[in-house]
Amino acid sequence: MTRALLVLLVVSIATPTPRPARASPTAATKALVRSIARDRRVLAALIDRDAGVVFIDHVAGAADPRPRRAELLCGAALTRQLRIVRGWLFAQLRGEPPLGELRCSNRPGPPQCTFGRAMEWDPAVHLQFRVEPDRGLVLAAITVDDEARGDAAAVAAEHRAQAAEIARLGARRCAP
Repeated sequence: MTRALLVLLVVSIATPTPRPARASPTAATKALVRSIARDRRVLAALIDRDAGVVFIDHVAGAADPRPRRAELLCGAALTRQLRIVRGWLFAQLRGEPPLGELRCSNRPGPPQCTFGRAMEWDPAVHLQFRVEPDRGLVLAAITVDDEARGDAAAVAAEHRAQAAEIARLGARRCAP
């Protein structure tokens, strides 16, 4: 009996304790966005492939409420768009100082990071996340907006319309 307890004790000491799974971040930060630009695996970890990601291209201007493109991206289409967005992000952040702006917020509303707006015709790209209790941040939507020189009320209306579209499209799921 003593020998069995001794063996069990040695085995338990020699067996490494499993590390808990590395959770995604729970807050949208500039450091997170910079790491997405450097390493595609960071963005891949923030994607729920079953839920997909809503993509809204609204570069017609804040005064025009109709997006040029609004869809739920899944599979290969999602992979292609993520590659494009990472390219935009890398181009914005590679300069010293970085071209355009980079800002993140976690309240009010969903966690979100925005980059772009380097000049008059440069759109703002918003990465909008949701927080899942078991995973942390998950990318929910990407919006591309023409906000430069936009009237603040028109931009706010545009964002409200986009939030409704994100909720509508985000309620769908990607086909298995």
